[in-house]
Amino acid sequence: MTLTNGSVVTEFVLLGLTVKPELQTPLFILFLVTYIITSLGNLVLIILIVLNSHLHTPMYFFLFNLSFIDLCYSSVITPKMLMNFILEKNIISYMGCMTQRYFFCFFAISECYLLTSMAYDRYVAICNPLLYNVVMSPKVCSYLLLGSYLTTFSDAMIHTGCVLRLSFCNRNTITHYFCDLLPLFLLSCTSTYVNEIEVFTVGTKDVFVPTAIIFTSYGFVLSSIFKLNSTESRYKAFSTCSSHIIAVLLFFGSCAFMYLKPSRTGSLEEGKIFSIFYTTVVPMMNPLIYSLRNKDVKVALRMYIITALGNLTLIILIVLNSHLHTPMYFFLFNLSFVDFCYSSVITPKMLMSFILKKNFISYVGCMTQFYLFCFCVISECYVLTSMAYDRYVAICNPLLYNIAMSPKVCSYLMLVSYFMGFSGATIHTGCVLRLTFCDGNIINHYFCDVLPLLQLSCTSTYVNKIEIFIVAGKDIIVPTVIIFISYGLILSSIFQMKSNEGRSKAFSTCSSHIIAVSLFFGSGAFMYLKPNSAGPTNNGKTSSIIYTTVIPMMNPLIYSLRNKDVKAALKNTLSKKVF
Repeated sequence: MTLTNGSVVTEFVLLGLTVKPELQTPLFILFLVTYIITSLGNLVLIILIVLNSHLHTPMYFFLFNLSFIDLCYSSVITPKMLMNFILEKNIISYMGCMTQRYFFCFFAISECYLLTSMAYDRYVAICNPLLYNVVMSPKVCSYLLLGSYLTTFSDAMIHTGCVLRLSFCNRNTITHYFCDLLPLFLLSCTSTYVNEIEVFTVGTKDVFVPTAIIFTSYGFVLSSIFKLNSTESRYKAFSTCSSHIIAVLLFFGSCAFMYLKPSRTGSLEEGKIFSIFYTTVVPMMNPLIYSLRNKDVKVALRMYIITALGNLTLIILIVLNSHLHTPMYFFLFNLSFVDFCYSSVITPKMLMSFILKKNFISYVGCMTQFYLFCFCVISECYVLTSMAYDRYVAICNPLLYNIAMSPKVCSYLMLVSYFMGFSGATIHTGCVLRLTFCDGNIINHYFCDVLPLLQLSCTSTYVNKIEIFIVAGKDIIVPTVIIFISYGLILSSIFQMKSNEGRSKAFSTCSSHIIAVSLFFGSGAFMYLKPNSAGPTNNGKTSSIIYTTVIPMMNPLIYSLRNKDVKAALKNTLSKKVF
């Protein structure tokens, strides 16, 4: 604690959500995952809306701004909250506290008025559809947004200005996880009566006025819904309204409980719990409530988030823990990097297919996606081969392991893997670039894959089919043969082990790797080792799902999360205390 100039507080200590040591790590993981989901969900929405002209409508204009606000105000609060779980004392300067206070007010109040604008937009769309384009013109939408931000700016200035007039003398421990108003009032050594009146007055305006407009709008919307003849249409509309109303109740309800009390009575612990709703839960829920309620999108997004989190976690653990700086984890680092990259090349565009009527991609964008996909997939073939060779040396020639798998050898193996990916991708993409596409431009797939592209060509694809069969054959059969020879020799060594427990462990590791290799190479062979393009396209899509989304998600589980070293590294990293 720093007290200067006659015991005037210059910094505060944030006590956090809980002081119980046994809850620190579980809560850290919970809120870290929540923050990552919030950030990914809102960033995906922002990118989708910017990149797709079909989403340049009033509804998505407001949704874009809502996602931006959710991303910003969760970022104002959550990182500092996470520090509470890993620091003995989470210190924030006086100016830092006031800055956090201002931006929190700005973004939270902005959300109030933006939710109001969105409710009004839905009211016009459902109750006055013929006048929608006139009433919700770009000019009107801009004015609504400008009005929201101007009101927010002034109210945030009023709230923060009233806190700045207070004096903080001897106490500097804030019983909260961020610089909220009411815990700050408790620390003041001057009267907070004016502040309490200001919070009640301005807070009432910012909570009750938007709430009244929202519920009035939805009252008219529900009235229109009851007039619909179709039961299915009524059910859909009710579902959408109920979701929005739940979000509004959580957000405005928790805010009202926290701030619309003229006295300082009440439990601070209750205040912390309620503030979690509007600082972390609502920003995470909004992408799901307003856009990602489609079942296909939820499944695909869940798989992508698991893939991204799993592989990024492995990469971070391997970098941070010197015990994992071995050949096996060097290859695993590269496998995780490749998995993350090539799932990111495919999945975001696939998600767009679920929520857009027409999912456009430019010619250059299509060729770029195809090239990066080929590079990552072919690289993975050879990385898996290197990993199988590493296990062969470790089990069959353990005494020569440090020589046979020296850092220089490992680097050469990875260099060859990436070179094979580069050369294979260049050949595949170069052969597609020589084709001409005339009338057909609808790719019957969820990404720019080679066989659906060949079906659209108005020039001969004979050379391409031969090229695919030869190059893809090399990139699938050669690694597969090396992998199965390596594992054949490994199994031979396993059968010579005397310990049943040792054999069981080795069998378990081998079977997991072989399952992953069989899925990856099997689906690849089914797709590409056919000299003609005949065959049901839907089967091709199903096979593609396995190696574009399932395998990248499974690899962290198969290769590392069943591994004691990685579990220990994860536990060690989470339990470290930062000074």
